[in-house]
Amino acid sequence: MIIPANYSETILEENRKRLDDIQQITDNDLPYGSKYSIFDLDYNYERGTMNKSDIEVTKKILLGKESNLQGNYVYSVIARTEEYCVIKYNIKARFNSDNKIFNYIDYGPMSRFSTS
Repeated sequence: MIIPANYSETILEENRKRLDDIQQITDNDLPYGSKYSIFDLDYNYERGTMNKSDIEVTKKILLGKESNLQGNYVYSVIARTEEYCVIKYNIKARFNSDNKIFNYIDYGPMSRFSTS
């Protein structure tokens, strides 16, 4: 089965109200394969699962200095009462086998299929 490219976005939108209201967001509350960072209202990093370079990009996104679309990834911002939660997810389609998402589809440049 193929998991569509907008899978994570759809799951996040369906659960946005719950994510706004739960006491603490954890990895288990997010779509498979996504990463997250929590920032206080002054944009100070508190915790999460993103690596250092993703955290730097995330802070720039929160400050309006970067786009939330970075290559094949989207950084979705949830402004909560006392913090910001930024969720990074891949927008490539994936394969699913036995309820385990195991591979992204490589749909690179079509030029490699050229006959010239």
